[in-house]
Amino acid sequence: MVKANDQQPVRIVLVGSGNIASGSHLPSLKRLEQENICKVVGIADIDKDKAEATAKKFDVPVFGNDWRDVVKRSSATAVSVTTTPGPNASISTEAVHENLHVLCEKPPGRNISDTRLLAEAAFENPSRITMVAFNRRYSPLTRKVVEASQAIAPPSMFDGRFTRASLGAGPSDTLENWITSDGSHTIDMAISIMGMPKRITVWRSATGSNVDNVWDIIFETMTATSHLHFNFAAGKRMERFEWIGPDYDVTLELPLQAIWAERGKPVEVWKAEELTGVALNAWNYGFGEQYRTFFNAIRGDGPRPEPNFEYADQFMKLIDVVLQSSNGESSFFEVEPTDTSIPVSEQPIAIKNISSDRHNVLKKPTVYIKLPHQAQSRYLTEHNFERLRSNFILRQRVDDVKEHDLIESDVIITGWGDTGLTAAEIDKAIKLKAVIVIGASVKGVNPELLLERGIKLYNTADAIASGVAEHCLLLSL
Repeated sequence: MVKANDQQPVRIVLVGSGNIASGSHLPSLKRLEQENICKVVGIADIDKDKAEATAKKFDVPVFGNDWRDVVKRSSATAVSVTTTPGPNASISTEAVHENLHVLCEKPPGRNISDTRLLAEAAFENPSRITMVAFNRRYSPLTRKVVEASQAIAPPSMFDGRFTRASLGAGPSDTLENWITSDGSHTIDMAISIMGMPKRITVWRSATGSNVDNVWDIIFETMTATSHLHFNFAAGKRMERFEWIGPDYDVTLELPLQAIWAERGKPVEVWKAEELTGVALNAWNYGFGEQYRTFFNAIRGDGPRPEPNFEYADQFMKLIDVVLQSSNGESSFFEVEPTDTSIPVSEQPIAIKNISSDRHNVLKKPTVYIKLPHQAQSRYLTEHNFERLRSNFILRQRVDDVKEHDLIESDVIITGWGDTGLTAAEIDKAIKLKAVIVIGASVKGVNPELLLERGIKLYNTADAIASGVAEHCLLLSL
């Protein structure tokens, strides 16, 4: 969390004044201005006349065709980059290096080269807040049904549908495929609700086009499955998400309504406008709460956004695997955290085609060694590491504890040399099934909380008992 700055409104410049900026971003930002959270102080666009017209329409004082100049003249501390993919990534990268907080419109670039530069910029400027505009996860309706779901149990099945009446048309945003931009919200929703997939299966075809415009994609995590359906030769636009958990199911039709069904209770229909009191599609799609999250992080009133620029890099690596997949092909997918010390061409995207070994792959748990680096080599031998790597997906702590390592962990190894496990860390470890403590005492890992949640707890007391006894006996002589 960034230190609060006396709760002054965040001064932001919008870079790009196209339809998405005028139709969704600016109306949402102007509503937030009424809460004194932000102040839109500038509009920049390569077409200066367009920037001027947009600035006048939304009562923005500064405009121009050079975003750096607009930022300087308006004394902005943040930018929202709404240009097309590719330029959005390059501008966002430069803006972070200019010491600005940056929100980048989806998709965060055209390819993994773009997002690698975004991740590098964020890594080199850790005090800056970065965010990708995956606003569907911030829709008030989405938040309401996710909260209701999680209060019972995580879902086990997810179904996402995005269709559009675009027969004969090409993909949006000057891209060469329908997935990177047009399909990105649906893919992000699957990830945000179900987690990053471990296995991907793709079917694709072309209807009235030389570009594949009908896609079925299956994502599988260790515990859940997502089915994503894209058809850009359909009869109408439809954005629909469904997920199922024990005793409940959800239907989410953005930006209009959500249907909540829980066993033994009447079915409830939640209307977006009744929930928000706002008759603005952009707001009910999530643009407003997306920006609120961004500004709260900048002001120190909330956590950093989850879809940040490191996430952008992982997301685009996933997209790259989907696009490379042949019809009916299944791949095992594992993206390690972005290592900014090695070239993008060598970034670790693990892809393994699988067929009959499906269940072996899906049952391979993730073990996170939370011990500090020096303690790992002190208490574990190379033979230990080899055995772990051969039987598990192994994650090893390098410096600070990373949230994504906790989230992905089925087993955590901690103990001597580590601070244990806090309640907040246990909350983040949503897949956690077991904790192993190197040592005898388990009081540092919140044992009551672990046992309450059905998480198994082990220590190495038996392994050290004889040595401790002998040492105590020797000291007493």
